[in-house]
Amino acid sequence: AQAYIGKLMVDLKIKNQSELENQADPNLITDNPNFVKACKYGDTELVSKLNSYVELTKARVEEEKRNSPQGKYALAKEQFESALTSNDFIKAARIFEEIPNFEDSQSYIKKCYDLSLEATYKEASNLMNYANNHFDYEKAARFFASLNGYKDSENLIEVCLKKASQYKDDSRNEEILTIAKRYIYSYDPNDIKTAIKYLKSHQMMPLYTGYL
Repeated sequence: AQAYIGKLMVDLKIKNQSELENQADPNLITDNPNFVKACKYGDTELVSKLNSYVELTKARVEEEKRNSPQGKYALAKEQFESALTSNDFIKAARIFEEIPNFEDSQSYIKKCYDLSLEATYKEASNLMNYANNHFDYEKAARFFASLNGYKDSENLIEVCLKKASQYKDDSRNEEILTIAKRYIYSYDPNDIKTAIKYLKSHQMMPLYTGYL
């Protein structure tokens, strides 16, 4: 087995066995007949060592591919094509920005940011359309505010804030009424007077005279 390793090293023009992991392509090792024979006749420890050189070579080559302009471009396109949310498109843009002069990266950078705005707009619109409390409306308003005037986002900010304010008022009125009812339903004249006083203090007496 050692003899075959020696022949393999001659074929690859290397002097030390450890240089096997520095090959440009792992197939240069695994496709060599001397490597196959060394694995066939070598003991478990030797075969494991030879295979580790192959795995290290594969890992390094893959890393080099990922970090090359071609690799980053392929990764960026994959991220772009699978993107669904604003953050997904921004992630793709950031990768394209690492290779701004490679192929059509500049065009993709613009597409990514445009689609990021549109994704945020859609998310904010959905949140606004299905909102049923002031928290959701305020969150939608923040999303629209992040768009810096995209489409009609400025108008929709006002719509969301108005709706949020209405929900806050309704929630506050309901809370006040609940407290007042505790006094009203006791049927104690003193408690009823307390309820009237409480409602007047919150300027809500005209809204709830039907309970008294």
